[in-house]
Amino acid sequence: MKQVSALYRLLGDEARLRLLTQGVEVFTENPITGIGAGQFQNYNDPGVTIERWRVTHNVWLQVAAELGIGGLAIFAFLVISGYRSCFATLRWLRGSRRKTPSTTLDAEAQHIIALNAKSMLAALVGWTVCSLFAAVAFNWTFYYVLGLAVCGREIARQHRAAAEPVPDHAASHRFVRVHA
Repeated sequence: MKQVSALYRLLGDEARLRLLTQGVEVFTENPITGIGAGQFQNYNDPGVTIERWRVTHNVWLQVAAELGIGGLAIFAFLVISGYRSCFATLRWLRGSRRKTPSTTLDAEAQHIIALNAKSMLAALVGWTVCSLFAAVAFNWTFYYVLGLAVCGREIARQHRAAAEPVPDHAASHRFVRVHA
């Protein structure tokens, strides 16, 4: 921590280090419930230096301090779901380019949905990098990207399900016994 402190002092950003440290302290004092969404800026503990910008400068620390462990777990689930949606869409579309089509989408629609998945994946990577340096957990940017990633996956899933052959259940009725 001393090396990080020296680096911040060198860069003239001791206030950011103080706020990060305060974010960790708030989380360790309130690990279960946090202090409430958007309340870090109002946090006023005795001995706390009031900074001009009262943010944690880290999304993960912001969510942990304000929402606790449960909120952090749910937020991490949302971020992971965004990534999984993009990869699932790309995997399904890659499978549809093989000999047997596994989707009812034409080539142009597949291209558009693949572009959406790749774009949302790039946006998620960019947001993840920025999340380490900005407190934007409750801003609209992540939730729009998440919604667009999930929509692309759902469109691909719907068309994939429509292309799958319906199994013949007529043969299986012979093995059902009815007891009165």
